[in-house]
Amino acid sequence: MTERVYSVDKEEVESLSKLLSYDPYLDNTLIPPIPEQWNKEDYLEKHPEFKQQAEELNKKRAEALEKIKTDKDLNTIFAREQCELKESSYYGFEDDKYYLYIKANEEFLDRAEDMFKRKFKTIKRADAEKGGIVIKRLNEEESNANAGVGFLFG
Repeated sequence: MTERVYSVDKEEVESLSKLLSYDPYLDNTLIPPIPEQWNKEDYLEKHPEFKQQAEELNKKRAEALEKIKTDKDLNTIFAREQCELKESSYYGFEDDKYYLYIKANEEFLDRAEDMFKRKFKTIKRADAEKGGIVIKRLNEEESNANAGVGFLFG
């Protein structure tokens, strides 16, 4: 896995946060939900009046899933990767920015970077010095957290 760090201005943090938490496979506006009762065993057999609706809904769901699978942006799902977005002061930096840490495979990171260029004006890769500080700090935190869990359950 590769680690990358980006800086972004405060005015874009809210939009970036939404992007980082978004998962299209959980979006009911893209994939229509199935009514809960339809999932119950033999409900549709007992209620044939809903069978055609169920078939149409399943067709819409299949089409939506296919669209998601073929859309590069929709398949760049940050919520499934290791991401941290923190204010610069957290790392002891004097600038007025936020820093985004992402740990993922190269293919994902390249797609993410392409998306950043199209959707955000101020996001860019952090310089090597600041990026190194961010990575070191987050790796230390992870190591300390793992040691704490080991202490509790060890």
